[in-house]
Parts: sequence; C-alpha cells; structure tokens
Amino acid sequence: MDLMRLLRTDLLCLCEELGVEVEQKMKKSEISKAISESAEAEEIKIAWELLQHAKSEAAAREEREQEQAAAGEEQAQAAAREERAQAAARE
Repeated sequence: MDLMRLLRTDLLCLCEELGVEVEQKMKKSEISKAISESAEAEEIKIAWELLQHAKSEAAAREEREQEQAAAGEEQAQAAAREERAQAAARE
C-alpha cells in the first residue's frame, strides 16, 4: 500500500487506528515512515479498510439523517399550509 497517496489526515487516522504515536506537526513523509516502521503491510491494509468502512458508514448515516430532517421539515410545512387553509376557510 502506497501510504504517500493518502491524505495527511487519513495517515493520522491510520496512526491512531494502529497505535502509532506521531506528532500533529510531522510531515506527511515522516508520518508515512513511522507507520511503515511500526506495522506490517497486511496490518496497515486491514486498518485502512476498517477506516474506509467506518467512513462510508458515517457518510451513509449522515445522509439518512439529512433525509429524515428534510422529510420532517416537509411535513411541518404541509401541516402549516393545512392549518392556514383551515383558518382561511373559517373566515
């Protein structure tokens, strides 16, 4: 796995997942080297796959929450329109 192709933030997440201690101010190349020296290639690959899976689940969860919020807002607007229509009909 070519760690240099990953974003710096992803490398930092990978470090956290693998238990590799690095400084936030380290360069991308230094972080990549620390990971390579601290873990086997297969372990790195598995940790990366776990992170990707967690990311995609979080994105899907966020999308569902946004859809639910939009549906709730639509229901509230429809109820408000209905209430206005009923009030206008009474007048």
